[in-house]
Amino acid sequence: MKELLLLIFILISSASMAQSLGEDVYIRYYLGRSIQRTKLFDETGLGKFILFRNIPSNWIVEYKRTNALEDIQGLFGAVKPKLSSLRNKSFRLDVKGSNLGELDVSFRGSMVFKKVTGHLSLNGHWNNQRNDFNQDNYLDLNLKKRLFLQNAWSIHLKKFTSINNIWFLGMETQGGEVQFNKATDFLTRNAYGHGMGVMHWIGESTNYIATRGKDMLLINFRMVDHTQNNYYGLRQYKGKEWSVDSKAQYSYRLENGFDLFQFGVNYRYQTIQENLDSLQIERKESFGGGYVGYETFFGKKFKLSTRINVAYHNLARWIFVPHLRFDATILKSLSANVFGGSGMRYANVLSENAQFLISNREVKIKEPLLPERAWYYGASVHYGNWVRLGLDFYTALNLQVYHTIYQNKVILDMDSDAYKLSFYNQNGRAEKLSFELDGQIRLSKPQLGINIDYRLDFINSTINNQYVREPLYSMHNLLLALDYRLYIRDIYICDITSQFHWYGPQRLPNVAVKTGIGTPYPLQSPSVSRWDFKLNFPLYAWIQRQTKWKNFIFYFGIDNILDEVQPLSFISASQPFDQNFDGGLFWNSTVGRRYYGGFTYVF
Repeated sequence: MKELLLLIFILISSASMAQSLGEDVYIRYYLGRSIQRTKLFDETGLGKFILFRNIPSNWIVEYKRTNALEDIQGLFGAVKPKLSSLRNKSFRLDVKGSNLGELDVSFRGSMVFKKVTGHLSLNGHWNNQRNDFNQDNYLDLNLKKRLFLQNAWSIHLKKFTSINNIWFLGMETQGGEVQFNKATDFLTRNAYGHGMGVMHWIGESTNYIATRGKDMLLINFRMVDHTQNNYYGLRQYKGKEWSVDSKAQYSYRLENGFDLFQFGVNYRYQTIQENLDSLQIERKESFGGGYVGYETFFGKKFKLSTRINVAYHNLARWIFVPHLRFDATILKSLSANVFGGSGMRYANVLSENAQFLISNREVKIKEPLLPERAWYYGASVHYGNWVRLGLDFYTALNLQVYHTIYQNKVILDMDSDAYKLSFYNQNGRAEKLSFELDGQIRLSKPQLGINIDYRLDFINSTINNQYVREPLYSMHNLLLALDYRLYIRDIYICDITSQFHWYGPQRLPNVAVKTGIGTPYPLQSPSVSRWDFKLNFPLYAWIQRQTKWKNFIFYFGIDNILDEVQPLSFISASQPFDQNFDGGLFWNSTVGRRYYGGFTYVF
């Protein structure tokens, strides 16, 4: 009876760690557009959002987030997905489909040959079903074909380790009106369509050489080749990126074991080309320099880390970027740190704001865009401890506050003119103040985990001569997650995962002039709720005898149980080639409730 009551509680409370076939829920609903200036999975160029959002969700265990990097872009933070590991000489096949016509197939394998370990991950995703459940004559979910490949191999010798990776993403999507056929309607007024074609390659080699008992030489080389062709009605976008990075770093630790020095040199060459109709943006960046880092311990409880980057940039000239971090272990279960530094980056304004090109807005770059520069500082506290109050459970609490103050920021202005997308350099104040709180409770018996993650963001800039909250950003973001391993009479039945996303209202640009009389468009979106749920049925726990069926795990899930979709997704939807048309103001999903199921086979 207790198990049944607990199951009912789970079903009616919060929901799924499961992520949908067509979108990454954590990115879309929790991180949202606030990651615009973030370094994503070591990507900073045109393809960073596309690559990051298309890594298959069942490959990812967790997302690592940090605010202080070691390069000149350290200000803007990093989000890195940690890929799930495979046992040596094991393979994993995952097949799933949904009621929306999606099919997703992944294969991952690991092999070992003497000192060499190899990993291969492949994913194919198809969606050719035209869904229009809200009957607005536009596809709820873009048609998509995707091939994703990651190949890694490592060489481990006595004093040498080499880790090499190849990434490839090839993808084609199509959205717009239901009747749009790219073969006959491309760049015509027959029907409105939008989509993209992407080819993205990454090659990277990281090599570690032990030189003394405690010293290490690191040599890293990375190359990116990205080609992108998009279309938005009668408009075409073409993007091209090619970059090469190299870094050498030597870490020297003193005999006392407390002091660590790091010396490094790095170089990057990058070409960026973005074309939208007659608008052409081209940037060639070449910068190189060095850095010095120092870490020291004060007893067993305090650690100081510093780093200074100095580089010469062919466009920004001399760049001086310091970072500082001080860590303190106050108690065995309580630690804290303070941090600060600066950073610089060049914005890729079209690719980073591609959603707003689903409109007939004129794109206007009012002046030569300078690099974004800012200082940041903050503090965090972490608590984690086992508690025994009849039940044994682990509790953890993380609190972080940080403040970013911009010296220059590229401003996206959709307020001064509803028919333009204007970009210009900061003229006034621009800052971001963030407060993050996440907590975890995990019981050993019953096997139950609860996570609460809340973020409060104040993102304000001077837009159209007014210091206002930036549009399409939510101040409040809440994530509730629950996982439970269900046993009945000591028999392992299934895993239940559940995830609930909520984020508050967002400021919307004033587009009343586009909507006509009697159809007002709000200046603020309502809050958004999203509830997902998933069940895993492990046959290895059910079948006692030896059979290949033991290797199967079947699962079933529901995304967006509350069936929340955005109304007014398209302004002037019936006249998509008119100047009033605007389909880029997305603040919620256009995809309703999704049912999916599949299996995982491990061998």
